[in-house]
Amino acid sequence: MAETLNSDFKPVQELALDCNTLLERYIHKLNDDAINVNFPAIDIPVIDLNSLKYSSPSADKELEKLRTSLSSWGCFQAINHGMTSSFLDKCTVLAKTSLRFQRRKSSSA
Repeated sequence: MAETLNSDFKPVQELALDCNTLLERYIHKLNDDAINVNFPAIDIPVIDLNSLKYSSPSADKELEKLRTSLSSWGCFQAINHGMTSSFLDKCTVLAKTSLRFQRRKSSSA
């Protein structure tokens, strides 16, 4: 199966390692005949994690919002989570390192 894949094919994990490079096939160039389509903005649910700390009516409301988000969207944006930007940057570096390791491991097998 791997032999039949196009040599330009890169899995999303590999693309995520180098966020500065975008393959030409992902760039849509408009021409004069192109149809201008405006896609509606999608509002991903936002969950305030700080409000979930203590039992209260607002926490119950936020918890229900979390359940609905996960069951209908499968994802949400977390706010007021208490993680610093430097910690999140370290997590990003760790994730990229892990992806590189997994890529090398799978290519050597």
